[in-house]
Amino acid sequence: MFEFGLPKISIITVCYNAALTIEQTILSVIGQHHPQIEYIIIDGGSNDGTVDIIKKYQDKISYWLTESDSGIYEAMNKGVQKASGDYVYFLGADDCLFNNEIMQRISQHLMDTPADVLCGKIYIVDDVLGTKMQRMTGRSLTKEDVYSGIIAPHQGMFVRTSLMKKYRYNDRYKIAGDYDFFLRLNKYGHNIKYVDDVVAFYSNGGVGASRNMPRVYECVDIIGNHLPIDYVIKYKQQEGTGERTWVYIDRFIRKVLAILGLVRYYRLYYGWEPHTCNNKQCRWCRRN
Repeated sequence: MFEFGLPKISIITVCYNAALTIEQTILSVIGQHHPQIEYIIIDGGSNDGTVDIIKKYQDKISYWLTESDSGIYEAMNKGVQKASGDYVYFLGADDCLFNNEIMQRISQHLMDTPADVLCGKIYIVDDVLGTKMQRMTGRSLTKEDVYSGIIAPHQGMFVRTSLMKKYRYNDRYKIAGDYDFFLRLNKYGHNIKYVDDVVAFYSNGGVGASRNMPRVYECVDIIGNHLPIDYVIKYKQQEGTGERTWVYIDRFIRKVLAILGLVRYYRLYYGWEPHTCNNKQCRWCRRN
């Protein structure tokens, strides 16, 4: 049973030189109506004013640390080590929660149907081209989907703290450690539940936000370490020359359209919509 009948959620933000965005992230967490939240921030030794912003809200932060690390997954493991909640959730320093009620909604899901992992949806917000448009993503995945290189949105994922501490992230990966972790959860048969709620707004400007080749190489290594060679061959085929060529062409088209001031129409054509939210502070809505 959860303490006081409610699951305690440990929200962890790892950051490095995030002074331009982290205040929005912090406000979206400390403004939550769910009473059972532990907020942890692991900073990688920022020198751009990030630490000053963290200190501004330190009375509302359960634990924070600033010191150098080897990369994002070492920092995330540090946060997990300090977590005391029933579930762990990671929120990037350039992302923010969907609204002030979302943790309460997630809490209700976890009480109604306890799961090892709960996966919600997210809105990807376009920071790369500066259109301030958004697109919803996230769906129920089968094991075969995951074995093919697909991962549920990380900013929509809640994992039992006991599992996070058992498996941890493999910090020899620099980009795809989240996929390695999620593949292991699926491989070992843990109970994964999918819900339709949107959990967060996720900036597409982060290191893991695109299908870049270093991530592809790491995914090949991860699949090869855990699954038969057939899955490696399948993944290589779907991420092969033709697919990579289309990704590069798509990026080129978007850059040209951005120069011409037409990229918003391109986004609309592919299902994006103007960003809107009710958060107290939002750089996309230009609210301070």
